Amino acid sequence: MSSISKLIIDTGTWTKLDTLVIDGAISKEFIELLYEQFDIIITPEIEIEIEYYNISSWIKNQTFVIPVKYIEAKKKAERDGFDEADASIFGIDTRDCIILSEDRPLIKYGSISLMNFMYFAEFLLLLCESSLVSKNNLYDLNKHLYSIRNIGKKLFKDIKQKTHLIT
Repeated sequence: MSSISKLIIDTGTWTKLDTLVIDGAISKEFIELLYEQFDIIITPEIEIEIEYYNISSWIKNQTFVIPVKYIEAKKKAERDGFDEADASIFGIDTRDCIILSEDRPLIKYGSISLMNFMYFAEFLLLLCESSLVSKNNLYDLNKHLYSIRNIGKKLFKDIKQKTHLIT
């Protein structure tokens, strides 16, 4: 993960972060840690949604808002059924980025394009492997995400098993 220094976070994941802060499952310090470790990137289209949904977990003045550069790629994603904000991710340079999303079709679509999409729960595992999140915190967060039906049983078990393998 050391070569990855940028995170693109979609609206659904920002909503999840807000929920986790409200639930007490993560702290504002966790959000600050993300900003310390990564360049957090969104598109103007995602920013509009973040503001519309009154998301409080993002730090506006520390978030890079990157305008769409590849208009045709964005339009293709829109034609393939994605809304403007999700499609905008395909219109920016995503090299050296982890793209966090909770949208299964979006993740599948992005993976076909060889983009580095992943669920937030999977990203937590990377943070644990890099010693940015403790094994106990990962275990608790994984359990919480499963209890609120944010992740399925298979992903819950996979992360639980992988947590035990981390030294």
